[in-house]
Amino acid sequence: MLIGEGRYSPSRMPGCPAMETLAGILATPFASNLAVAIFGLFAVFAFRALARQLNIKNEKLAVAVFAFLPLFWVNSASTMDYVPAICLAISAFAAIGYRRPIIAGMLFGIAIGFRPATLVLLPGLFAYGHIAGAGKRNFLMLPGIFGFIALFFLPILSIRGWSGFVPVGAAMGFERRMLFAAYRALGAFGTLGWIAIIIGLTTALFGKREKSSAFRLLLLTAPLFIVVWLILPHEAGYWIAILPFVILAIFGTGGKRQYLYAILLLLPAFIDIGFRAKLPDKYEFGPKIAAGMVISDYRVRRDIVRLREELPALELPDNSIVITGRSAALFEINDNFTAHNELCGHDIWISKRTKVRFVDNLPGYCADSLLSIGTNIYILQSAVPAVNLVHRWRPVDFGAVVLSEPDFR
Repeated sequence: MLIGEGRYSPSRMPGCPAMETLAGILATPFASNLAVAIFGLFAVFAFRALARQLNIKNEKLAVAVFAFLPLFWVNSASTMDYVPAICLAISAFAAIGYRRPIIAGMLFGIAIGFRPATLVLLPGLFAYGHIAGAGKRNFLMLPGIFGFIALFFLPILSIRGWSGFVPVGAAMGFERRMLFAAYRALGAFGTLGWIAIIIGLTTALFGKREKSSAFRLLLLTAPLFIVVWLILPHEAGYWIAILPFVILAIFGTGGKRQYLYAILLLLPAFIDIGFRAKLPDKYEFGPKIAAGMVISDYRVRRDIVRLREELPALELPDNSIVITGRSAALFEINDNFTAHNELCGHDIWISKRTKVRFVDNLPGYCADSLLSIGTNIYILQSAVPAVNLVHRWRPVDFGAVVLSEPDFR
């Protein structure tokens, strides 16, 4: 819509206007992916500056782990808002550490424009400013923060209000929410990564060494994030918000065992301990050896390319939506980022190549609205459990046609 009609419409209220505008201006997947990769590079430099401020004993190892951690690595190669937002947020922390509150406020405000959920780090930012000796100058961050919030979001809210604003996962009951929160959190760092995090943080908390400033910073940023996560769990990428502070806390005190932590944190890029889960009606779990995040991401992108090539042979009607469950890889099959569903404010992208719209996941209330205007809904077989778990509706009950995908298994 930004490209085709010259106007912006949020993909999901209240939107991620900075990211969506950037993607719309760059117009091609390659350009937007490259832009995110550049943000990722600058995030590493900002992380190094923060590590030096906190006197991290094993600074080089911490920076290397942050740069190549699978969660950060994979998301640095896709047009998503996580990496630009955390790049600017870390830069804001580093800026207030250098006692530059005005710059810190501006950077943090822009970070919120990329990803509104970055707000959960605001108390930690002010607390770190106090630790760094900014004192009353902390409040000089406020004009930049709220100025950019107003710039990015007031135009959207003044036109759209809160119409279409439905928190992701709102339809899940308590049991499903906790299950999904645990499942996605496990996927953020992998089983091996979580083993390193639990042992590393436990050692930092109960060890004989003095608590590092980095550990205190984690205590200032993690609690609010975890509360919000348990209320509204969704994608594993959300954990990028506190990723830098977890790494800093683990490597804050030094010690030879930190090399073991580094191996456990990085290994899930290629191999990990996974869990079988039969969903949505029964929960049955069992351990298994699983492909790592980088390998899984490659497979998803390969499947999306196959889907793009084979979908025209299905001869779907033009006014159709395909629920793929393929997340960020959707950017590989869509030629632009212009169209969004005005009826329910959920992400829907148009592909000029097939005249079929693709969506990662879709709430039931969106399906009702789309069916009322004659939209045909299709869903890949592999996406059925995810839709049922996250949004608690069965697409086939709404007349959706399940597409078998023998080539994608």
